Amino acid sequence: MYRNKLVKCIYILFLAFSAQFLQAAAKPTIYKWDMSFSDGWSKSLQYDLFHSAVALQGLANREAPRVFLVFDERDQLWLDRLVEPGGLCEGWNIETINNISEYIDMFAGLARGVVLYDSSPETGVISTSLAATSAAAARDCIALRNDPDSGVYKMFVTNSSGARLPIVLDLSGKFTGSGTIWQTGRESTGSAKCDAYIWLVENYIKTGMLDTTNISYTLDLWGMKDEVDMNHTQLRNLDYAFKKKAVCFELSPWADEAATDDPTQPLGTDFETFKTILDECNIQNNYSEMIKFCGFTNWARKYTDNVGGIHTGVETEWQLVRLLSGYNSYQEADAPGLNFVSNTSFYNALKPALEEREYLQNSPPSYQDLVERGFIDSSGNVVDNNYILIYMGDYDQASWMLYWLAGERYDDSARGEVPCCWAPTPNTSDRISVAYDYVFRNKSDKDYFVGGNSGAGYLHPGQLYGERWPSGYADARDVWKRHCQKYYRMFDYSISSRIQNGSSGELELVDCEVYKSFSGDGMAVNMRDNIAAPMLSTNIPIIKTTPTILYTDTINAAKLGLTSGSGVNFSLYRAINIYPQDLKDLEEECRLLGNDYRFLDAYSFYYLLRHHLGGYNTYRASWAGCDVPGILETSQNLQVQVAVRNDGWDLWSRQDGYGLMYAIVPSGEEVTADDFRLDKRVLLSSSETVATGETADFSISIEMPNLEGEYDLYFDMVGYSEQNLLTNPGFESDFEGWRTFAVNGSEAEFSISNDSYEGDKAALMNVLAAAEGDHAIDRYIDKIDAEYGNSYEVSFAAKKVGISDTRLRLTVSERDINGAFLGKSQTYDFNPNQSEYDLFSVDYAIQDLNTKYINAAFRVVDSSGAKTAGSCLIDNVAVINLDEINKYTSFMQRNNLPYKIDLKVVDDVYSVDTDNDGISDVVELEHGLLPWYPHDGVCGDVGYLQADKSGKTGAPDCFVDVYDLADLASNWLSVSEDYRDFAILAMQWLWCNDPQTIECW
Repeated sequence: MYRNKLVKCIYILFLAFSAQFLQAAAKPTIYKWDMSFSDGWSKSLQYDLFHSAVALQGLANREAPRVFLVFDERDQLWLDRLVEPGGLCEGWNIETINNISEYIDMFAGLARGVVLYDSSPETGVISTSLAATSAAAARDCIALRNDPDSGVYKMFVTNSSGARLPIVLDLSGKFTGSGTIWQTGRESTGSAKCDAYIWLVENYIKTGMLDTTNISYTLDLWGMKDEVDMNHTQLRNLDYAFKKKAVCFELSPWADEAATDDPTQPLGTDFETFKTILDECNIQNNYSEMIKFCGFTNWARKYTDNVGGIHTGVETEWQLVRLLSGYNSYQEADAPGLNFVSNTSFYNALKPALEEREYLQNSPPSYQDLVERGFIDSSGNVVDNNYILIYMGDYDQASWMLYWLAGERYDDSARGEVPCCWAPTPNTSDRISVAYDYVFRNKSDKDYFVGGNSGAGYLHPGQLYGERWPSGYADARDVWKRHCQKYYRMFDYSISSRIQNGSSGELELVDCEVYKSFSGDGMAVNMRDNIAAPMLSTNIPIIKTTPTILYTDTINAAKLGLTSGSGVNFSLYRAINIYPQDLKDLEEECRLLGNDYRFLDAYSFYYLLRHHLGGYNTYRASWAGCDVPGILETSQNLQVQVAVRNDGWDLWSRQDGYGLMYAIVPSGEEVTADDFRLDKRVLLSSSETVATGETADFSISIEMPNLEGEYDLYFDMVGYSEQNLLTNPGFESDFEGWRTFAVNGSEAEFSISNDSYEGDKAALMNVLAAAEGDHAIDRYIDKIDAEYGNSYEVSFAAKKVGISDTRLRLTVSERDINGAFLGKSQTYDFNPNQSEYDLFSVDYAIQDLNTKYINAAFRVVDSSGAKTAGSCLIDNVAVINLDEINKYTSFMQRNNLPYKIDLKVVDDVYSVDTDNDGISDVVELEHGLLPWYPHDGVCGDVGYLQADKSGKTGAPDCFVDVYDLADLASNWLSVSEDYRDFAILAMQWLWCNDPQTIECW
């Protein structure tokens, strides 16, 4: 009875409060400041304004996206797109800031003080501007030139009506290039410029005060020179550095010359300082993280032959990327031409909103689609044509992607009329989330997206292992793989269409291995690389780009250099900053010329190429969404819904074992096929089939771990594994994927015969002399995936040619990740019939723990086992995994990325408050608030009371949801809710609420 009376009183009280707050949930506010008012200011004053404004912006946007600066019409365009219907900030309020005084009043309180640097590039040390930026970011300060006469300086430091921020650090006049470097025990490098960066290393990098996974490489105080316009000072880029506490510097990557901006330094000082910074960042990162390097050589002003250096711009670009790659860093370029980008701290703070959405590519073509388009004939062969893919880059940089691709090219009226293969590297979404959201929300059925320069960031993959000049670091391919998988998942990427190694040498096939898990539908390398493309490698089509680069003013049919009527040809071209209209004009020109040129989208191109090379467009899927919450309780069993689209040419059905399974592993741990709960898989219904482009909806029960922690939840598709591990097993694509050789005195002819066991072709091995040397047909080129603990059946059809006492020898050998022989193998000799094909098979168990591949090689021997002359036909070679668990093939094993969700598993879901605003995430989600945006539940939000927990005179600092209390009180009275649920919210109310200071009553 007492309980009922108490709850009724609380219930009535809360309902009374609720009536006063029955309004739509408030949206967050964007504070917009238009900076164009300063266009007529002096260079020095505008420089100070921009640097201080982006500093405060970065500080303000650390917790949530709040401050948006409009430097020109491009920024206004993106603000409009943010708040438009469907935009990431749809419905958000915009409050205009009118002047610097208002800006300071609103946000200067976030800064603890000012870090000063030299005022002029003529009289000071240019590097102090960037060293001060990093130090200020680390200490929650702004950075300013040490110019007390500057009006901006006065507003922040000296004016009684201004911010009156204290000077916490002054770098001006501190670095001389001699003696002991200020505030360190280190001797000078001989360069005042480099000394400032060594000071930064000792005081901020080594002490862990900076985020050493983020580097900002922008123009230093050189930007104060008269010839540099305000956009190209790159001050607009620095709000991201302030938000992330990035390491900021600008140095030459060359060791063989003094830096052009510091010509009196000892030879190579810039280079040595550069290495020191990268090395110390990796030490902080425990060598286990990729470093985002935001920037590009300012080649028009520094470090190239444009300004008196000895190296060209391209050479310097490659040298920089080579250096970065050796130190676990990738370039996220902002290249000259458009090397400035605004509001990246705002866009970065919106990353949680981006990650809440599902971005899906258009469905790849079905087999029947390609038949109907006239590309595959009735016999299943690719029709003679020149098949063309135009790679649309170079969008490995935030500025070009935001302003040129998404801001201009994507608005071209011809988009949607021609296939467009856009190539933004997805890592740039960290800084320009809005661009990715916009292009995916507005894509046509002809827009496709592929990985650009070297994957999720621009580097040289050959520098990820081996010697790794100049760092000598251990192999980092796994680090790079995890990095790329993360970003490819976000946007449903499965193609890496420009892998390049620059000045780090020719790529080998082994360099493609690291890309396979996230590029299962195709890769492209450069023409000069030592890869026999086009080819299949573990069923992934690999092609070389043509050396021709297409630009808006040079794109025409003659530039393609193709010949009509020359059979089946696949050609991939790199184009830079072209428009869809350029492609439309090119297609029309080729049509009028009567050429057999067929312009394809990325997936039609690679699927058709894989089919032509004898591969299989099967075990492909895209993840259309699921309803798994990110916060779950320990030991909880949860029924969830997962939608999966069939992107392959196999028809999914229960009879063929197709279903969904899951795995849960500790956060950051690499998932393997063995981690998936095959026993918990859910199959399709008995009557259900899922064809290409169709979606299967699964309901699956998942079981949470019994210990609190952060975990990764994966979903993957699975089907019966009756597929041959070999591509082109019957030589229908001639010797594609096979190697033939006769060396060291052995003589042999290898040809394709129409005397086949099945299909139209077979391989004929005719050994003319074999007393010395060696000969074989084998799979050394396109290696066969294998794993320790598994057994494999190798089968084939063979027929002897001519009457002889010869045998056909099969050798199965084990290879490591690099293809090196591990000393484990087995030979089998067979005596095929001379009049008809015989079928043979052997079982082979893997013996070495390090085995990653097996090779199957065929030779001719005599009855004693010695190599000899003779001829034999070989057809229908198959390698099947016999291990019991591998009766099933997970799509991950076929290089299709599994779906991944970050999980937080706790004993009490109400204990998680991501944004630390006093309201648990689950409560915020229930009421349409943002669990990653602190204090978005302002006065007037649905049922929320702003209150404080510090006493009668305290300021409001938390929110309490009276509706939840009222509803639970009512349900508790009717015994439909557990009293503990009510107690949780009631305790929150009693803990937080001080009725005397509730605002907005």
